[in-house]
Amino acid sequence: MKGAISLSWFSVSMPSLSATGTSGFSNVTSAKSFEVSANGWYAVCATDATGNFSYKLIEITNITASSGGGNTGTGTTSVAVTGVTISGTAMVGQTLTATPAPANATSVTYQWYASDTNDNTNGTVISGKTAKTLVLDAGQVGKFVYVVVKGDASSTATSAQTVAVKPAPIAVTLNSVTANGSPTTTTTELTLNFSAEITGLAASDITVTGATKNGLLVPTATTGQYTLPVTVTANGSATVTAITAPSGYVITGVPKSADVYVEPTAVDFISAEPDGVAGVSPTTKVTLKFDATFTNLALGDITVTGDATKGSLSGGTGGVYELTLTGITASGTINIAISKSEYTFTPPSKTGIAVVYYVAPPAPSISAVRTAGTDDIVVTLSDGKFDSTAAAAASNWTISGYDSGLTLGTITYNTETQVTIAFTGEASANCTISITPKTEVLATGIGTPTGTTVGWSAPVWTFSQTRDLAGVVHITVLKDSVLVVPASVQLHAYVFNGTNWYRTQFGTSGNADIATNNTAGNRLIISKTQFTGAANLTTSNIEGAMLLEGILN
Repeated sequence: MKGAISLSWFSVSMPSLSATGTSGFSNVTSAKSFEVSANGWYAVCATDATGNFSYKLIEITNITASSGGGNTGTGTTSVAVTGVTISGTAMVGQTLTATPAPANATSVTYQWYASDTNDNTNGTVISGKTAKTLVLDAGQVGKFVYVVVKGDASSTATSAQTVAVKPAPIAVTLNSVTANGSPTTTTTELTLNFSAEITGLAASDITVTGATKNGLLVPTATTGQYTLPVTVTANGSATVTAITAPSGYVITGVPKSADVYVEPTAVDFISAEPDGVAGVSPTTKVTLKFDATFTNLALGDITVTGDATKGSLSGGTGGVYELTLTGITASGTINIAISKSEYTFTPPSKTGIAVVYYVAPPAPSISAVRTAGTDDIVVTLSDGKFDSTAAAAASNWTISGYDSGLTLGTITYNTETQVTIAFTGEASANCTISITPKTEVLATGIGTPTGTTVGWSAPVWTFSQTRDLAGVVHITVLKDSVLVVPASVQLHAYVFNGTNWYRTQFGTSGNADIATNNTAGNRLIISKTQFTGAANLTTSNIEGAMLLEGILN
């Protein structure tokens, strides 16, 4: 509606709807409200400037006189029905539902009809079916159903007809699936056994796993039984996982399975040849030889019995495979059996053929050597590895035989195969040191390493003196052929002036009078304590004479 709106009240002798305006209505007033004087039907109409209108019908009943001199009554707003639709499936057992329009239409009644023709005008009443819903039964099969609704103001509406009502679907159960074939013959077809015939069922309606459909579905002489050609490539199970039911059927009982087979292929198991040489090298693998065409052997197809465990499988070219072996602890024989679905092996196993050899690894051993010019012994391990922590622990070593002048020091881990044993002090006599490790020092290796010994020599001291043309006596002391610098006097020369001896210290200035050592006037006596390590000298004094007659007393 457009523009200004005007309201009018009308008295209506018989509720009716007009498409041409208010024809047939008796105008009562153009006021927004008025006092009702009699029971009956009234309409309030709204009209715009272009003549468009809309109205509401109201039925007034039960007019009484009010205390104020006016009349009062009760009224009902009526909404006419203008249309109706049907929802649901046109099949026996299904429910159809009528939905009138508008949704607030008042005083709506329903009547369902069934027509033999595809229309909504020539049907006959379905007796007793006057509810909003209708449950279809066998009486409506093949008929076209519609509904007529009526409402206030003599309104009525007819729905469109349904499609022809179908009978209820036939329930069929897939009872079983079987297959031909056996462990020695190939499966070529599946047999599907239903509880009843299924008109229109085709191979394309059936989904199969574990086999490939390769033909048409063929009914047998047995009711509800069909055969389906298939191709099978491996022993296992074929399963009907789904069936699309033709129209008018409901199929249950899916999935169903059956064992299927492939005729086994004959394969010659030619040989099983181990590597290894008795007493020299251990067996680590067996070479398996089959027909050249057999190229899909898997580790799980092999069973090994005896003193060995199968490891990994490789190869396959020309029917030749290599099977690694572990866990061999002694020379002997093992048995190798082959089993694989779809194949037969001749023979199925090689018994007592694969002779294996075991070579015990050498026990770890150590060697030791004293490092020249040091008080260290370096220990080297063969056929094993030292543990970095345990090898440095003195408690894991037995070390004995060293001179009382020596003190055992620290043990240092150098590498996986070498440690250093340090000593302090000085041996007063030659000795032989025994070194034996415990098993704990090993990180790898079998058994306890064998021990060893290392010789330790006490130092050798030598003394010499010379007198030059100036009358200076030069004294030299060597320890193990190495020059020993005296602890108190360094390298020095001694000079005799006819009365006293004097010591010249190199690197310092001045002379020191050592007349107290001049006991005979022509002899020089030097205490051995002046030399580093002099406690090991075999004489108590070193003497030097002017005439090169010095002796070691």
